[in-house]
Amino acid sequence: MDQPRLPQQFLGALLRVRSISTVLLADIWRSHESVMRHSALEATDETKEYGQFLLRSYVRAFFAHVEGVCYAMRESLLELHEQGFLNLSPSEYCLLAEARYALDGGKPKQIMARSSSLDTMRFSFSQFAQGFGSRFTLNTSDHRWQAFQESWKLRHSVTHPKLVDDLYLSPNSIRQFGDAIGWFSEQMAHLLRASLDRT
Repeated sequence: MDQPRLPQQFLGALLRVRSISTVLLADIWRSHESVMRHSALEATDETKEYGQFLLRSYVRAFFAHVEGVCYAMRESLLELHEQGFLNLSPSEYCLLAEARYALDGGKPKQIMARSSSLDTMRFSFSQFAQGFGSRFTLNTSDHRWQAFQESWKLRHSVTHPKLVDDLYLSPNSIRQFGDAIGWFSEQMAHLLRASLDRT
């Protein structure tokens, strides 16, 4: 038996996520094109250094996409909750809002708890699917999930380097990064399709 369609506000939430994804995907595509054009150049010390810059930019663009769509998912779910279309538990609400609480002069005070982790990404996907009543789950049995996890470490190396060597991408890390992009893109497409089917 088919499930009833969700209210129009869910379609709005879905379109918000898709719109942000579309803009950030264009950035990834531009980075990819730059890397590909550069790879055709003759290898000199100068072109190798510039190639590493382009690869680091590619990694940053991809993870801006990952974090941007996950943030949009969380914000959309919070809005649906505030509008009365979802009933989030207090813990779900706090995690989606990236909030924690501390005492300030004997009174509770909300503190933003920005998190950029794999757990946050997984939580964003599972809550979005759950909020839409979809059966979607991240495919973590795909070998590319491991590549995504390794690329997450690469992201940290590129954005928070401890050593100069952290800024240079090896051929192996580049291959894994390609698999990570493929895995995440596929998961996003499946999640959006499963969510759209409910609206």
